[in-house]
Amino acid sequence: MSANLSTVEQFGTGFERSGIPFTPWLNETNQLSGEAVEEQISQVPPHQLPPRLRRELTAPTKPSPNGFVVLAASEVLRVWVQAERFDGLLIIPDAPFVFPPQRFTVSSKDGRISVESHPTDAWPQILIELSHSPQGEPTVHRVQFRPSGNSVQSEILYTRAHYTVSQIGSYLLASEITSDDEVVGISFNCQQLPPEQASSILYRAKIARKLRFIERVFNITEVLPEDITPSHVQYIEAIFRGLTEGEFTTRGDGITVFLRAADVDLSAPPFSEAGSFESFLGTEQPLLFQQRGPYRVLDVGPYYLKLQRATLANTTLLARLREGQDTWVRFEVLDNQLTYRYEKYAQPERHKVVQQKLKRFHHLLNSEETSDLADTLLDPLISDVLPDEAVKIGVGWLQYHDFPDRFNPQQPVLDDERACWRVPIYIVYASGKGAPVGELLIDLKTGSIIDEPLPELMHREGLALGEKILSVV
Repeated sequence: MSANLSTVEQFGTGFERSGIPFTPWLNETNQLSGEAVEEQISQVPPHQLPPRLRRELTAPTKPSPNGFVVLAASEVLRVWVQAERFDGLLIIPDAPFVFPPQRFTVSSKDGRISVESHPTDAWPQILIELSHSPQGEPTVHRVQFRPSGNSVQSEILYTRAHYTVSQIGSYLLASEITSDDEVVGISFNCQQLPPEQASSILYRAKIARKLRFIERVFNITEVLPEDITPSHVQYIEAIFRGLTEGEFTTRGDGITVFLRAADVDLSAPPFSEAGSFESFLGTEQPLLFQQRGPYRVLDVGPYYLKLQRATLANTTLLARLREGQDTWVRFEVLDNQLTYRYEKYAQPERHKVVQQKLKRFHHLLNSEETSDLADTLLDPLISDVLPDEAVKIGVGWLQYHDFPDRFNPQQPVLDDERACWRVPIYIVYASGKGAPVGELLIDLKTGSIIDEPLPELMHREGLALGEKILSVV
């Protein structure tokens, strides 16, 4: 890249691409709706359906008001342990997709039974651990889905399966339908994910679906690392917004740019004082997750950076630039506003084409998963402005307008009605005495200042107020 934005706090903490365990237990009645099972089985292509599950379901021989008969879990486990392997189907009632059949292996040691799938496609792996004694029903210790590979599609299917199961709360792992319509399988319930974990899954869903769209536009296939960092997420968001918006503004308190000495005017802002800055960043960006082999790039066309309120972070670099040395230069972004323009995708015709692709991909996702998941494609990855960031923006505003150090932003107050932070500006002295002199309104989503006092007026009135404060005995 030709620019590096180092402030990544707004893009989460990153995550390992391992699976999050459910909190499961056996379905006490060991029953699910016969219609749900029939519907799921009917959607599996016949050539993919294991032979023991190819029977057409009819009314169960042992009628039940709640559905068909599922063998007791203890009996099913005995069958599975004896067989050591089986072809199974995970049935999720009312799911908008069908989890394809997978081969399972079963191992047993010291009363602990492990049932593990071996997917041959991008659907997640299933791991179930139970314990069983002859005196009672099995106890479920763990049910976990794991991404089956390092492709973007495997991450999409992992988040799809995990989120849907946790929302529906029940599922059945079946290996056979007997001649008298008894199901050899175990039915589970699980708790819905706590809000924090649900948000984590949806955050992963946003990343995966945006990455898949990038793959489709550039006709590439990314290989994901085990760890997704905030810097990765920031880069994904920038390319996605560049493609879909052409020009956009994001947030960050600093950025490092490689500058050619011949292209800069050191007598003008932001080299001489705080001010605006524009720079051509190039026409290519590296493929996000580089693997062994040739270095690969994305041809994004010319793209540019624009800063409205910036200052040089290290003035010693001016000497290098004066001597004609090209160098990396760090800018402090006083208003946290960075505007990028991807020229090719800002053109009306290209913008229209990309929007059509985005609409078609969103429609495809909606046909395969719940709207909660599909809509993550369109949700921003960057978080809302937090109080600390609002204070930083207030500090930058004061710095840009050359206020003395005694002017300070205070703790922001959230204004729900206007969806903004109200940041009081106080004049404060070493004695601890102080008073309010103005207020900034900072947009909760964008971080832009939507209302501000006149700097000259606030400066003058603030100093007059300060004299009164100091004169008080």
